[in-house]
Amino acid sequence: MNKKRAISAILAILLVAPIVLYAATNFGGNSPANTMRFGYVSAGAHHVLLVHYDGSLWAWGDYRHGRLGFDASEYQTSPARVGDSYGWASVSAGASHSLAIKQNGSLWTWGINLSDTLAVWPPQIHYEPVRIGDSYEWASISAGSVYTLGIKTDGSLWGWGVGTHGQLGIYPPINRHPTRIGELYNWKSISAGEQHSLAIQADGSLWAWGANTSGQLGNGTNVASFVPIHIGVGYEWKIAQAGSSFRFSVAIRADGSLWAWGQDIGAATGVIPSQSLVPVRIGDSYQWSFVSAGGTHASAIKSDGSLWAWGVNPDGRLGAASENTLVPVRVRADYNWARVSAGFAMTMGIRTNGDLYGWGGNRRGEVGDGTGGVWTGANDRRSPVFLKQGSREILVYFVTEKGFIIDEIGRTTYLYFNMLNAPDLDADGVATYFDVEGLPCGVEYNIERVPFNVDDGMDDGTVLFRMILTVLGEIHLGRENCECD
Repeated sequence: MNKKRAISAILAILLVAPIVLYAATNFGGNSPANTMRFGYVSAGAHHVLLVHYDGSLWAWGDYRHGRLGFDASEYQTSPARVGDSYGWASVSAGASHSLAIKQNGSLWTWGINLSDTLAVWPPQIHYEPVRIGDSYEWASISAGSVYTLGIKTDGSLWGWGVGTHGQLGIYPPINRHPTRIGELYNWKSISAGEQHSLAIQADGSLWAWGANTSGQLGNGTNVASFVPIHIGVGYEWKIAQAGSSFRFSVAIRADGSLWAWGQDIGAATGVIPSQSLVPVRIGDSYQWSFVSAGGTHASAIKSDGSLWAWGVNPDGRLGAASENTLVPVRVRADYNWARVSAGFAMTMGIRTNGDLYGWGGNRRGEVGDGTGGVWTGANDRRSPVFLKQGSREILVYFVTEKGFIIDEIGRTTYLYFNMLNAPDLDADGVATYFDVEGLPCGVEYNIERVPFNVDDGMDDGTVLFRMILTVLGEIHLGRENCECD
């Protein structure tokens, strides 16, 4: 057998399983439980949360009220690690509070505890993640303005925080602890907006509750509801998103059609007339697969991987050259977008290879590209910007003077370079130093003191150890003698 193929097979066995995160929750509040091989990102009002593929937790943007999960004194303009633990599965960024679920099903929160928004004691700002209760059964979460919705593994629906407009779906409107919403089970997905909430059951039925001043519940009236009400008579809904402003909703049906209702400045619903009390179809495409609602804009992905957006665009939050638009416009020309999360004035997107991009309003560093924090808007990003992913640990095999790596989503990818010297080992067999040349543009590296494993089950003299690669730009692995464009 060819040596490269043999090594590739062994690496596939060793490495694919550990890097697959089971994220039994929604992406930005609405994706059903599934196994995700790429990162998980949630854009809030003015901050962003990210679960890296290795299970570590990251945050950036507005530091105030503890929403980042660590104590800071200035805007965080690039991704920063939250604690040193791993095992995080999903996140949801609200207005001034944050939530996360670990892979073991435990629920954690941090940020401002206004009227017991966090469901933890004491009622103060929490600058680090604190656990909510002792349950290991949380499957999905969605952070709203000052309240939270959650789904447990048995399909039951829960809410806590402030719900004076009915958005909690329970009474009294302020609840210090997670409280069961109704008696139904089989809830599939949830979305907590500013003043209204949406949810879908496993049978595809759509439900809404909360404020309804602009018809954002979609039941044909302007009357608020303090309990979940069934919207329409159909059972064909796949994804539903409540806007982070309080006026509109967007959703996708099982047939791939895109719908919107309510009202927002600049007609972020994407329909004419700009207000509708019931769901109205956007365009005639049946290829929509994912949608996310922001403050006054929305972003969506088609089944071919293309990315689209519509709404108001004062700071580039659409990611396209268009100004305000009533209809979806294309964002870039590529076809490899996997997920998108629309925040209040910015948007985050993840491509199928795990690369993370940000664009839009950047006055608090929300885009995460190392700029921002300037209130003039000079650092707003009007098109997707590739983010530095920071140092990431990648297993490397060296075969004589050539090496190759496994990328983040488990594919065997060859990366050729020259090893200038054999790694130096200390008394404990830990790699301490080596040097290489010929890496593609956009990659830097260093070596940390990690176990040097010579017993890798192979008899061809290869050696396994860990190399820390820092990605500084958008690179294309798998090409020999890769050069900068």
